[in-house]
Amino acid sequence: YMARPCQYTTHTDGTACERTEWTTGRFSLEALRSMNAALDNIKKEYGFTGFNLVGYADGAGIAVHMAASRRDILSLRTVAGVIDTDVFAQTYNPEQYEVFVDRSSQNPAMHAAALSNLPQHHFVGEWDHYVGPEMAQNFRYAAGNSRCVRVSEVKAVNTDKGWVNRWPDLL
Repeated sequence: YMARPCQYTTHTDGTACERTEWTTGRFSLEALRSMNAALDNIKKEYGFTGFNLVGYADGAGIAVHMAASRRDILSLRTVAGVIDTDVFAQTYNPEQYEVFVDRSSQNPAMHAAALSNLPQHHFVGEWDHYVGPEMAQNFRYAAGNSRCVRVSEVKAVNTDKGWVNRWPDLL
């Protein structure tokens, strides 16, 4: 399990995260480099040859970026994933939630076509009003006519409720 920098914790040296690290900087080049380095370290430490990535919420966007930039990603799954920041910004009024999308950051959806041959499954919650199905559907559309990209609506869940109980069946 990896969280994007400052998602759930402070910096490793104990200093507090800056607001930009969890708002406009959440998909920044620095965040992406940090996650890439973490995967490299895990690979080296444990001798892995590849990864099956699962990304939740903002971590889904990070996972898409990692899949697009690495040759050792075997599959991609997203759960309530922010994988199209343009759709997110247009549809969900993120300012209302104090979640800001940096329009200068790379939108994860820009990689959809390049990832069209990677096995992937994007799960969206039936009751999710924060991360609805539009992002995953747009991502799938941008991937073209790919048999490798699936989107599934999961009944009776929203962004932060119901996934834990459903996850064993979804795997």
